[in-house]
Amino acid sequence: MSNYRKNSFFHGVDLGVFFNLIIIMLLGLLLLASAGSVVAGKLGLPEHHFLKKQLIFLFIGILIIIFISNLSEKCIRRLIFLGFVITVILLLLVLFLGEIT
Repeated sequence: MSNYRKNSFFHGVDLGVFFNLIIIMLLGLLLLASAGSVVAGKLGLPEHHFLKKQLIFLFIGILIIIFISNLSEKCIRRLIFLGFVITVILLLLVLFLGEIT
């Protein structure tokens, strides 16, 4: 393994999964670009409203992926447990605070 590979972001990343994730993201953007403009027009929004929102969330998601991939396994396990606890609490709050529309 080269020195570049040992010290880079890609050192601990499964490249197959990473590139498949990128392809799925790009396909999602393509589908949203083709269908989102029609829906936005019906709602009276700018033509690329949904695509712009998706690009913002996609950028934030990529930053989170890069941040988490640079953490140690022990730290990731703690984050997973914390995320699980928060998710269960939020699901329970829906029972009491959720509204039926």
